[in-house]
Amino acid sequence: MGMTEQSVAPIAKGYAYSIRVRVTGDEPVFPVGCSVRTELRDYAGANALAAQLSTGDGSIVRIDDETIELRISGAGTAKIGNSTATFDLVRSDLQPEVWLGVQVTLPVMTPVTEPAA
Repeated sequence: MGMTEQSVAPIAKGYAYSIRVRVTGDEPVFPVGCSVRTELRDYAGANALAAQLSTGDGSIVRIDDETIELRISGAGTAKIGNSTATFDLVRSDLQPEVWLGVQVTLPVMTPVTEPAA
C-alpha cells in the first residue's frame, strides 16, 4: 500500500471533529458487519491516549465497503497535547485482529475561542 497525502481541516482542540477515510483494496476493506477500532495519540508510540474509537461505540461509522467516518468528541480532541494527532485502523472482528496498514497524521491547532462549557 502506498502513501497518500491530502490536505484536511485541522483538529481544533476541545471541539468535536469528524473525518472520512477511504481505503481501497481487492476485497471490501469495510464489509457490512465489520468491526473497526483505533486509538488517537499525539504520535505513533506516544504513551498518552487522547481517544479510543470503535464501531462498537458509534465513534467509527461504516459508510460503504471502502469508507468509514471517525467521530472524535470535544473531550477527545482536548486531550491532544501536540501539533499533530495520529491514528491507525484495526479490523477487530477478525481473529486475530488485523492492522489495515493505514496510519493517518492530522494537524492540530489550539483555537483562540475556547469551547463553551
